[in-house]
Amino acid sequence: MIFVPVTGTTTKKLTVLLNRKGKEEEMFVVFAGKGKDEIDLDLSSIHQAPATRGKITVRGVLQGQARARIKGLIKIEKGAPGSRDFLEERTLLLGTEATVETVPDLEIEENDVSASHAASTARVGEEELFYLNSRGISEKDATRLLVEGFLAAALPVEGKAGKAVVSKLRKVQEYALD
Repeated sequence: MIFVPVTGTTTKKLTVLLNRKGKEEEMFVVFAGKGKDEIDLDLSSIHQAPATRGKITVRGVLQGQARARIKGLIKIEKGAPGSRDFLEERTLLLGTEATVETVPDLEIEENDVSASHAASTARVGEEELFYLNSRGISEKDATRLLVEGFLAAALPVEGKAGKAVVSKLRKVQEYALD
């Protein structure tokens, strides 16, 4: 498992190379931007051997006038039959000026493979805030709960590796809500 926390203006290019038969790898990227931050992520999963498994999960929160561009590539090369991969990107926008651009790409050069992607962008809804406010939770605390739940939803937080992930995840959450 690869866990990459990103805060503030950042440009990162990350590649997972699946070059041994049966190799499996998951990459989790969590990002936060605020003010006029610009985040540019270029994420790739390259399959070069048979029966490999990959997954890239991206979760982000943007507020203010922050912008993010997430480019994701799943490439399954000739000679990698039976490979499987999934790219998922989800972004939560706080406020009305933050923006995100997602650019998913699949390059498939082999038969008998499975590769797909999903992307979504949402704003914190008035209904969610109203519900939590009606339960006595302030708007600030309600937003914090929604952001924490959103960022942690798809991440592995169990065992020894989970403790390190939680610590890094908290820093991203704090940056997002500062």
